[in-house]
Amino acid sequence: MKKATMKTGLLAMALMFSGSIAQAQQATLAETVVVDGWGREEQDLSKLPKMEKDIVILQNVLGDLFGNGDSYFSSSRSAKGMYIPGGGVIFSMSSRSSYGALLVEYVDVARVSSGQSGDAEEEVDVEEFNKKTEDAIREKSKEFLTNYGSLLSELKSGEKLMLNVDYSVRQDRDGQRSSGNRITFVSRSNQKRMQSSISYKTLNDFSTGKINLQQAMSAVETSIIEDAEKDMTDAKILAGILDDLMQSSMDGKFRRRSKTNWTYFDGFGLMLNIQMSTSMRGTDVLVYSQGSRVISRVDESDKEKERADLAKELEEAYPEFENMLKENIIQYGRTLRSLGAGESVIVNVDFGSIIRDSKMPRSIRMIIPKSSIDAYAKGQKSLEQVKKEIDIKKLQGSVGSSSTFIYNGSSNFFPAVYETVPEPPAAPVIKGTSRSRSRSNR
Repeated sequence: MKKATMKTGLLAMALMFSGSIAQAQQATLAETVVVDGWGREEQDLSKLPKMEKDIVILQNVLGDLFGNGDSYFSSSRSAKGMYIPGGGVIFSMSSRSSYGALLVEYVDVARVSSGQSGDAEEEVDVEEFNKKTEDAIREKSKEFLTNYGSLLSELKSGEKLMLNVDYSVRQDRDGQRSSGNRITFVSRSNQKRMQSSISYKTLNDFSTGKINLQQAMSAVETSIIEDAEKDMTDAKILAGILDDLMQSSMDGKFRRRSKTNWTYFDGFGLMLNIQMSTSMRGTDVLVYSQGSRVISRVDESDKEKERADLAKELEEAYPEFENMLKENIIQYGRTLRSLGAGESVIVNVDFGSIIRDSKMPRSIRMIIPKSSIDAYAKGQKSLEQVKKEIDIKKLQGSVGSSSTFIYNGSSNFFPAVYETVPEPPAAPVIKGTSRSRSRSNR
């Protein structure tokens, strides 16, 4: 066990951080968007369904709870929630990179030797630091689930409330003398996820006074997932397949702009997140010189025309893209052997700001029951039949946006689903990123 007197200044060298079913229904796109003074989209909570309004409120509660005096977590924008009827509500919270994947700390030997370090230094022990971090996350998770979970008044019998917190722990550091009297310590961090859940019955018993707060907290189930990427090889393979398939589609109108990442939620299914852009040429900028200055100029009329033409082409290509994505998930989703009964494949596609004037959705979310995919693989259902069973929601805002956005039924990272799904079984939570051989276009 190593101890060293460290200056409190931390330098993060690499950021760590960065996400059913009945007949298909299609949400209507919001016709108007309200923006704040920073150009971010705002939402009118009074227009949301009760469950969605409660989720938005609890997202803010979760962010405030973890952000209160805690440097490990960012603002409430990192807290995301999703409701799946029959399963329950999932909240996810990601730590910000307070020290990142690579941490550099230093100590001034001269100041320590002369006793001038003062309050700017502290004893740092890796194991003790990690234990305090996990204990704090565990206690705050229990507080959130028990004290605030009862606000989800529309949670039903058999459902549960789950909180997933992604964080990182520090590994042992090595010290070496650098320039002057300074010793530099370098260590890396390892990503983990703490999963906590509480049943509807426990929440109801606590709300009605049948059990006290301590009993409710004791009923919270907590587990820690380590080395997640070593598991669920089939999920990584499917993400890699989608990377290849989505590299370029519709004659380059849609192109993948980053690797497909995935997250497994126990009892709910596998969530895949795909980021798309376009390789189509935009408006040219005319550049000319005037004396010693270089001036850029764009003809506004030409700019507007090209923007309108691009928007039209993307809108015309979108239906074919959507159909292609459905078929790929059905045909290649059969390789997922690790999903349990009643679970689904959840696909989020974020088009970002491909073009703001386009009427196509900014993002979409598809939910395909694994049972439907299996039925197709066994020849019990045709491809067209399964496509009709896919639930799809279209959003006017970006799925991966850090700011809030108008939802045609939802306002967070996980768009809401109002169809019925079977009661899910228990399973571990796993998260990872695909390792495709293809290179992403950024």
